[in-house]
Amino acid sequence: MSDCGLTNDDLDDIRSCLEAAGVSTIVELLLDTNGLTALKPDVSGSSGTFDGMTSLEVLSLSANELTTLPADLFGSLTSLVSLFVDDNSDLTCLPDIPSR
Repeated sequence: MSDCGLTNDDLDDIRSCLEAAGVSTIVELLLDTNGLTALKPDVSGSSGTFDGMTSLEVLSLSANELTTLPADLFGSLTSLVSLFVDDNSDLTCLPDIPSR
């Protein structure tokens, strides 16, 4: 079980953090307070933003500047239990989240 937390503009280390923890073993990913305006497909090094993160249970994107989330964002997150998107004042809707 691995946790990966990147806050306060530490995004330069995201790829090394995900790879070091093992993408499929990360259970909690904290991307709070990074000024994110969009999530790009290469965050985890694959075609989908969180592809391969099959163990992810907690995803926090709080206190960023997100306005939209890609429609396929949550497709492979079959273990997701908690999603935090508070303090993204321009975010008005979420894509479908698969049921467990």
